Amino acid sequence: MERFGRWCEIAVGLFFLVGAAAKAYDIDGFRIIISSYGVIKDPAFVKSIAYGAVCIETVLGAMLVSTTRLKGATHAATAGLTLVFSALVFYAWRWNGLTDCGCLGTWLALDPPQTLAKNVVLIAALGAGWFGTRNLSAAEETERTQWAAPVYAATAAVVAILALLAVSPGASSGGSSDPTAPVDTDRPLSKFVFNIDGQAFDLGKGEYLVAMLNAGCVHCQESVEALNEIYLTLDLPDMVALVSGTMQEFDDFQLFQEPLFSLHQVNQIDLTEFMSIPPVLIYARDGIVIETWAWKEEMPPAEDILEGVSKSRSGAMGGQSSEE
Repeated sequence: MERFGRWCEIAVGLFFLVGAAAKAYDIDGFRIIISSYGVIKDPAFVKSIAYGAVCIETVLGAMLVSTTRLKGATHAATAGLTLVFSALVFYAWRWNGLTDCGCLGTWLALDPPQTLAKNVVLIAALGAGWFGTRNLSAAEETERTQWAAPVYAATAAVVAILALLAVSPGASSGGSSDPTAPVDTDRPLSKFVFNIDGQAFDLGKGEYLVAMLNAGCVHCQESVEALNEIYLTLDLPDMVALVSGTMQEFDDFQLFQEPLFSLHQVNQIDLTEFMSIPPVLIYARDGIVIETWAWKEEMPPAEDILEGVSKSRSGAMGGQSSEE
């Protein structure tokens, strides 16, 4: 039983280390997945959570592989973390339509049922690992962990590097925002200033309908026809789409979906504070988000969008009149 328990520890530890490596390999992709949970929106906090999760998984995985049990505390902490992840997955699945849990970063997509089943297996393996090794004496534990120093050193190095990356300034958003403009938390869309085919767009000035899409998202692709109808509706603001995805996905989106409105490619990280899972349509005025429409199946009809915009305009005009 002791041997079986030891193998269970190693299996869980290796899974945590592989998961941490997958997340660290494409940390921006993992940050996007975290945002899709719909629990945390602030980009800086999402960044801290992403790097923190990688560090914690690295440490716990290394402790399990190196037999650092701490009288069962390592098993308990790992099981507790798995339960917390399971609760978040269930919440995001039930209320925010989560499709990829990010357990293995962007290497391999696991849907919520697969992730919850996998977590049950992990907790069972942790229980077996604890049960099989619970009677080891302190001397036996010490003897078996003498070789673990290199593992600790490598883990400490990884965690230190990740901590430095976590507090470093973020990368440029690829030209999707004005790099000289100060961040305006009250007018979050004001950072998007760009030109498309000679037409200038400054989302911090005036009214816009802003569609936030992912070029590789089938649901977003299927929404283009309805968005075209809204674009052609009279009395609505000009529409522009901020589209994330690879260059190839972006080009294919333009070619095959035939949007009538202007598209601007952005880094997905730029969109995380505005949305959980695309597609999303925003009515913005002077960089401020006034109304938001998100849909999991059919997009709201143009009449509903027009009604929402009209009410917002009326409210703004009424506010100005009362001030005068």
